Order: sequence, then structure tokens, then C-alpha cells
Amino acid sequence: MANFDNSLKILTSHRKSLFRYGGALVLLSVAWVFLSSLMLFLAFGSAGPNYVETMWGDVLANLSEAQIVSYVLLGGILACVAFALSVVSVPMIIDRDADAVTAMRASLRVALEADLPVMIVWGALCVVLIGVGFVSPLVGMVVVFPILGHAYLVCVPRPSVMSQSPRRGNT
Repeated sequence: MANFDNSLKILTSHRKSLFRYGGALVLLSVAWVFLSSLMLFLAFGSAGPNYVETMWGDVLANLSEAQIVSYVLLGGILACVAFALSVVSVPMIIDRDADAVTAMRASLRVALEADLPVMIVWGALCVVLIGVGFVSPLVGMVVVFPILGHAYLVCVPRPSVMSQSPRRGNT
């Protein structure tokens, strides 16, 4: 019988791979903090502006346009990496009993083989749908996660379907 407790048991049975996947995203976050601190150090001579300047001052007035653009580009590049690692990773870990590395490799492959406009639209949809989930005190996630999970099934066909797929060279 499908119920909430059974859905959580699936997550706990894949705990090790999910933690490793989360650890990879944490490392990416640490890289973002380090690189952001480095950029701010180069701009301000410290790891960042002081608290008062951040809260009440105009921090952007102290940065050049090139510094702002480079900061946004850095964040965008790291966001693209996180997105590419995440396209199908979690559903694959849960659905296919894949380890974290295999799931992230498959996710990168899906992201790189897909059309760029499709991935841009998919990323934007993920941001909007998850944003709706957060704005609706997480109640919206009840709708959002099944939609995202179904999209995984469309991106990564079942193994029996994969052997017959024309994309793989079989007809």
C-alpha cells in the first residue's frame, strides 16, 4: 500500500548514495563560498564588506561593473554545474539503485546530450516549481516532486526500452 511512511522507507534504503550526492553538492557550495570570498577579497581587500556596509550601505556602489559581471558569471557557472549534476541524479539513485557517482555521470550525460534550449527551459521550470513549493509553505512540493519525478522517467527510459532506442543506434 502506498503511504507516506513507505515513501520515506525508500529514501532511507538509499541513504548512503543520497548522502554522497549531497556531499558533492556541499563541496560545490564550499567552492562557491571560497571563490566568492576570493573575488570579494580582490575587490575590497577583505573577504567581504563589513556588516554595516552590507546592511545599510550600497555594496554594489563599491564594485565595478566588471566585478559585478564576473561575480554573476561565477555564480551562473557553478549553478550550471549543480544543475547538470542534478538533472536525473536523485530519481536515478532511488529508482535504479545507482550509486552517487554513477547517477551524477548519467545526469551529466543527459544534460550534455540534450538540446541546450530544452535544458534551459527545464532548469527554469525547476526553479519556478520549487519556488512555488517554497512560497506555499512546502505544500506545493506535494505537486512539484511527482512532476519532477515523472520528467526523470521521460529523460531516462527503462533498461528494456534503452536497448531498443533508436538514439543508441538500434532500429
